[in-house]
Amino acid sequence: MGDMIQAFHHSSHGATTFPTCLTPDLGLALVNLHLHGCADVAAARALHAIGLVAPASFSGPGPRGRRLAFAAVALEFQAHLEIGDILQGRAIRHRFVQEAFLRMDLDQFAGAEAVVFEHGYLERLSPEELAAAHRRSARGWRTD
Repeated sequence: MGDMIQAFHHSSHGATTFPTCLTPDLGLALVNLHLHGCADVAAARALHAIGLVAPASFSGPGPRGRRLAFAAVALEFQAHLEIGDILQGRAIRHRFVQEAFLRMDLDQFAGAEAVVFEHGYLERLSPEELAAAHRRSARGWRTD
């Protein structure tokens, strides 16, 4: 569940086609951005490539009044729709589905040395939390 994001397109003949992004775990990365505020660099690039996130700059107060700058992402409208579709699955009580959501509740990128943060997540952090996030923040994630 959530291993691929599918976009629905209508052809000129009225038939619906389902192009699929084959990058693994994009659904999990997207939900991780929503729930935990970060994704690894490869996931951020893949989500950007399919238009679910946009590059965003964030500047916030760090300790001792120092400003901290981040190369972040902002969720696009389609990403909010995808996240909503994925999270609707929480209502399914099958054991395998519940186990998948338990995995989503864990920050999949907590141990990554460099991650890309979501703009809205950064806005909610204290100066001390921003400083800790800044140490892990990927620089130039779009061109690395």
